[in-house]
Amino acid sequence: METYANEETFLQQFEQRTGGKPSGGGWFKKNKANVNGVDFYDPERSPYLFKDGSFMMSVGEAEFKDFDDD
Repeated sequence: METYANEETFLQQFEQRTGGKPSGGGWFKKNKANVNGVDFYDPERSPYLFKDGSFMMSVGEAEFKDFDDD
């Protein structure tokens, strides 16, 4: 399966899993809802596989690209 992360899909999946909207990652969080400890869209995060076999994009570990040729 090939799928891509984007903010719109993230928002839909987040609301479906938590029943709330993401906080936006700001300092003054109105909503305590999170998925795997993540409460805002970050395209640098990897997908996360849940125990039930479902997955969600952009809520896994943050991955940073290494452009070093060494």
